[in-house]
Amino acid sequence: MKKNKILASMNRYGQNKEHTKMDAYREEIEKDRWDVRNLGIPYNVSRAEYYLTFEKFDIAFRSLIKKYVQQRLFVQDSIKFCTAKNELVNLMPFVKFVALKYPKWIDFKALTRNDIEEYLEHLKSTPMRGNKDSNYKSKEPTDYYLWRMIGGLENFLYYIQRYEWPEAPELPIRKLIYQEDRPKLVPKKDEDYGYVSDYVWNQIIAKLDDMEPQYLPILLLLEATGYRLTEILYLKQDCLVDISGDYWVRSERTNSRYQNPMVPIKKDLAELIKESRRKVQEKFPAEKNPNNLLFLRYSGRKGLGKPFLQISILRYWDRFATSFNIVDENGKPFHFRANAFKHRFGLKIMRAGLNMAQVHQLIANVTSEMPMIYARKLQKELLQNKG
Repeated sequence: MKKNKILASMNRYGQNKEHTKMDAYREEIEKDRWDVRNLGIPYNVSRAEYYLTFEKFDIAFRSLIKKYVQQRLFVQDSIKFCTAKNELVNLMPFVKFVALKYPKWIDFKALTRNDIEEYLEHLKSTPMRGNKDSNYKSKEPTDYYLWRMIGGLENFLYYIQRYEWPEAPELPIRKLIYQEDRPKLVPKKDEDYGYVSDYVWNQIIAKLDDMEPQYLPILLLLEATGYRLTEILYLKQDCLVDISGDYWVRSERTNSRYQNPMVPIKKDLAELIKESRRKVQEKFPAEKNPNNLLFLRYSGRKGLGKPFLQISILRYWDRFATSFNIVDENGKPFHFRANAFKHRFGLKIMRAGLNMAQVHQLIANVTSEMPMIYARKLQKELLQNKG
């Protein structure tokens, strides 16, 4: 558990306070379902996830859970909206378990180690939750799922004890949840980081003329910059920077060690971005594009003028790949995964001769782990080619 984050009085990336619409905020937090669009705080516009839902929490604990989220999201401003959503997901099974076992409880004062052990067994024997589109719903709990759920509970109990809330357990957190309760996660192997190979990318390039124009610059930027898809969908109209005739794309990312990182791009891609920007500006003037986004839907049957959703873009690209029989080296249908383009970019610039520090700066990761993985993958490729 990252206690430094739990104890932080202010998240250094916190922007919730300065954006909160106070009148709407006061009205919204009285509800059992908070709409982030009414609160006014930053959220990921490329995901159709707008609500913090407390309705399914037992009424005896609902006010406590709301207070916990309110404190961390607004008062301390130490988490983002997406983290708050995850906190609710992590706490829901525990609160339900306690409410069923102790229907008269209105707090966690009497919580014991035995209760925690029973809950952990319950977690391990209960299929994972998820929506209809998830690939893990109803499956056996994975180590990562258990690790995340136990960590979320530990964060919650530690927090309410740390700030001496009256509902907090009387037993200290170290006597309730042990370090060994969390499964040891097996580190990913280098081979688990899949990337878009030249074999696949050449097939895509050959069919780009058949791709719907509004999707084309997004795909080319994904391949050329190594940015996450959500970063590209959140680029501003002034993201294109001309430095002595060379073009760079500036990200809005602020949650890495490199604030607003920039990546150089070729002139033909810069011209394509300018053309896409012109279309958006013509169809949607400033009052219709309050976030000043570079990419908005400007064609299609629905969603005109709205930001793209990540899932809709990936589904379109998958249909594109199916239509033109784009396959991997094993002849299997290729499926678009946004992270695979990030890894392609990292490997590409390392092949071009950049050192690990330079790669680290361009991919703007918090740690240097990924450049090390890219270096090992390239070393293996070289050894295989020599063999």
